[in-house]
Amino acid sequence: MSNSLVLLNNLGISKNGSLTYSEVSNAFLTQGYTSMAGNSYFNSLLLMEGILIKEDVGQGYSRTFINGIMLYDTSKTLLCEKSYHCVFYNKYFIKSEVKVMLKNLLIESCRKDNISIDGFDIEKHINELVDKAFNTDQREVVREYGQRQLTQ
Repeated sequence: MSNSLVLLNNLGISKNGSLTYSEVSNAFLTQGYTSMAGNSYFNSLLLMEGILIKEDVGQGYSRTFINGIMLYDTSKTLLCEKSYHCVFYNKYFIKSEVKVMLKNLLIESCRKDNISIDGFDIEKHINELVDKAFNTDQREVVREYGQRQLTQ
């Protein structure tokens, strides 16, 4: 197993510890399982600036579905999650949902701490972070993350 996969497994989000990198989806995929109905279920993992994006994915005989999105910090704490029912998998939908989840998380956190924020500035920053995470080779993101952890 590559050092990148070991590092990602060490974050503890993958339950079975078996990850493979998919160039097609630019994500690390768990082994998953097949249901008695013949549908396959697995998780897709992307790392973004200290946040792990975990997608719960289902593959039917003709369509791929998104069943849920979970956002974790690197200490394995679930930050937020959203579940879906009968929603076809679409990369642009996932990116949009992650952006909304992060924006809501940040706004709620600032509200609790009585901090005033600029909504447009937050949206711009979150858009840049999420777009970078989805567009940058995840193997490189994990390598950079590993280097930062070693130098701390």
